[in-house]
Amino acid sequence: MTRLFGTSGVRGAWKEGITPDLFLRLGRALSSFLGGRGKVLVGRDTRTSGEALQAALVSGVLSGGCEVLEAGVVPTPVLAFSTKLLGADAGAMVTASHNPPEYNGVKFWSEEGMAFTPEQEREIEKILQENPRGAEWFRVGRGRRVEILSAYFEEILRRFSLQEKFKVVVDCGNGAASLVTPLLLRELGCEVVALHSHPDGFPGRGLEPVPENLGELAEEVRNSGADLGIAHDGDADRVVAVDERGRVVDQDKLLALVAGQEGAGGTVVTTVDASRVVEKVVEEKGGRVIRTKVGDVNVALACRENEATFGGEPCGAWIFPRIHFAPDGPLGAVVLLKMLEAGKPLSEMVDELPQYVMQRKKIPCPDAKKEAAMKEFMAAAKEMGGDLSMVDGIRVSLPEGWILVRPSGTEPLIRITVEGEREEWVREYMQRTVRILTTKEG
Repeated sequence: MTRLFGTSGVRGAWKEGITPDLFLRLGRALSSFLGGRGKVLVGRDTRTSGEALQAALVSGVLSGGCEVLEAGVVPTPVLAFSTKLLGADAGAMVTASHNPPEYNGVKFWSEEGMAFTPEQEREIEKILQENPRGAEWFRVGRGRRVEILSAYFEEILRRFSLQEKFKVVVDCGNGAASLVTPLLLRELGCEVVALHSHPDGFPGRGLEPVPENLGELAEEVRNSGADLGIAHDGDADRVVAVDERGRVVDQDKLLALVAGQEGAGGTVVTTVDASRVVEKVVEEKGGRVIRTKVGDVNVALACRENEATFGGEPCGAWIFPRIHFAPDGPLGAVVLLKMLEAGKPLSEMVDELPQYVMQRKKIPCPDAKKEAAMKEFMAAAKEMGGDLSMVDGIRVSLPEGWILVRPSGTEPLIRITVEGEREEWVREYMQRTVRILTTKEG
């Protein structure tokens, strides 16, 4: 059976796999998974197709016998947090996160507010194949609207306060963060300049918060004399920072800074593709780092199993287990401001970190040839003589650096990450790795 779920739920382009009919069936399958009883909290981001897909999903859940709590447009972390808070049996977020606006998808959440595991997703796929008919007429579920932003605000404001009044520029990308981050930071006493803060399915910049999409944010931070710039993706499960000089901060370094603060003396979970700087910073503060597969559900599960104090990926998806087990962009922004209260500007904190050179590259590789290409790299990795790890793909650690090769689970390509202390070493091993993989693939 072809997998429907990828590394972060179901995703695809509108009408090219993502249709109201699919979402009707997904909703009914989710209801069947829950035994045709219980409550499902449903929300969406700001994409133009979101309302239609949410309506179809809700119809499927109701026809399967479950009740629906409709939250409307909300950030993914707010929906995940509220799934547990409201005692719902599952959550369903209609979103494609950082993907382009013509894309959409759905991500399911457990009653704990944790993303569905691959095993749970496979069960949904199995139910889809069986095509359940749904509940009898007298067992069809009922729906009602709920407001969930207030309780999330109350929880963050109960746990956090700021002694300094910072000036912050927030680029919401016209996504669901528009309803949360600017308001939350103002409640904490910040002076906020908001960019792209109107919820809109036609965003004023690319939804992925990468440097090439954040020029306006960087310029506004410089021109306004702000202490910090913050950017989110479409559903606000990611956070990216711009320092007071207007520089988009390298995501691995930002991850290391937050991991050092949150993981001092404790356990931090990150993914196999994160920089060595994370270990360096956390271990210097008496903590330890556990690496897991890429994907926020893998990070969340490892956080729970190891009682971690922080979990994060280099993409800006950060989990704060003391609050909940979902990546939370608005909460990440608050934590960054707490770091600034120590008195150092962000640029200085970043520049003081150990310096490593990293390159990331994607190479095309048809799905049918991935296994052969990975076998070829495994043979080469053994000849290199380093320590091998196969937590996710193949990672080989050498005295001067490390190489990670991971086949994509959703696209016909292989991802390569190389990090070391010298640019020449990184360039050489990237070229060698590409040559090994493309020779076999060709």
